[in-house]
Amino acid sequence: MVFFGEIVAANTSKSATLPDDCGLVLFNVASSGAEGKTVVELVVGEQTYVLATLISGVVPQHGFNLSIPPGSKIEVHAKGPSDIHVTGSLEPLPEEEEEEDDEDDEVI
Repeated sequence: MVFFGEIVAANTSKSATLPDDCGLVLFNVASSGAEGKTVVELVVGEQTYVLATLISGVVPQHGFNLSIPPGSKIEVHAKGPSDIHVTGSLEPLPEEEEEEDDEDDEVI
């Protein structure tokens, strides 16, 4: 597991394509504190999801546990007056274990 953190400026978006061998787990979005409401949207492939509406002094952050599969193209949008801090972790796929032909394990 490797920490993931990104800041999305107010009224902008950031995009990335995840590597084929690593997924992303998002944990939290937090507002930088500018007055007003900021809507945080996540686009995965062709689907758009509203993650949170952050309101200064009322709902400054929102936690969750979202797993995004390896190889996905993602975008995070901050629609409002506040910069958004997005945190999570990159999760490498487990390595496949190779079958071994071990003659010592044979029962006769």
